[in-house]
Amino acid sequence: MGPFDFLGILGCPLSELVAARNAPLGKVLEPTRRLAHELAVLSAGRECLPRLGAERAERLRARLSEKRSDLAAHRWNAVWLDEDLERFLSSGPRALIGGENPADGSRQLARAAAALSAAAPSASETDSFEAPDVAAIEASFAELRDDPAMGSTLVELDRVRLELAAVAALVGPVAGGLCGERHRRLEQVFRTRYLPLQSDLGSLDRRAGPLLDALAMLYRASAEGVEAPEPMARFADEVLGNDRADGLWSRYRRAVLDHARAWSPLLEACGVLPSEAA
Repeated sequence: MGPFDFLGILGCPLSELVAARNAPLGKVLEPTRRLAHELAVLSAGRECLPRLGAERAERLRARLSEKRSDLAAHRWNAVWLDEDLERFLSSGPRALIGGENPADGSRQLARAAAALSAAAPSASETDSFEAPDVAAIEASFAELRDDPAMGSTLVELDRVRLELAAVAALVGPVAGGLCGERHRRLEQVFRTRYLPLQSDLGSLDRRAGPLLDALAMLYRASAEGVEAPEPMARFADEVLGNDRADGLWSRYRRAVLDHARAWSPLLEACGVLPSEAA
């Protein structure tokens, strides 16, 4: 926007937004603040259009159209460039301040996804659209500060998956037939090593499932209208899953079921009650 066009919008809200964006602090906006700014520009620009002459209004309309086409990228950046979310997805420590409930990470991710989903701009720059609640997104990410980092849960989930698969591969070939000495030794291993871990596996199920579901919701909401960078697309495939690939949670649950199936013939042969093997 040139100086004469800027003078032409004096008196409408857009001039204040342009001035604030070009101030020193306006050049270093946080990603969520940049999204809020872009939404405010679109709203103020539409308000300014009726006050302008035809030529200047056409130039402003073209700029608003460009900004609308960039809005999907700002929505993406508001999520994946956020420092609080980055810490939460890593193995980093909790923040020193912020957050009121250290066990509501999945709820906050789902809350941010719901707030972001409202940002679905229409094809025409003159049409109205429902803006996302940027304040709700920021509040959700701030609430993640006192939650344990999700990255450690993802690592644990994959480690347990691999260990269950390895045990199933070892037990499966020798689990059939009559209950002999080797079966009894394996049954004892099952009782002393695996059964005591049931509470830990249950805790992992309760933590990981809701977190991955909510993270997938957030990814889908942020990826609307955006071609995700290759590393993020790979993350979505391998961790969250899609139509072409199973996510980490699906692979983990499959390993749990395969592990149970591998032990089942041995436990049945040795007369272990189903309630004891559950």
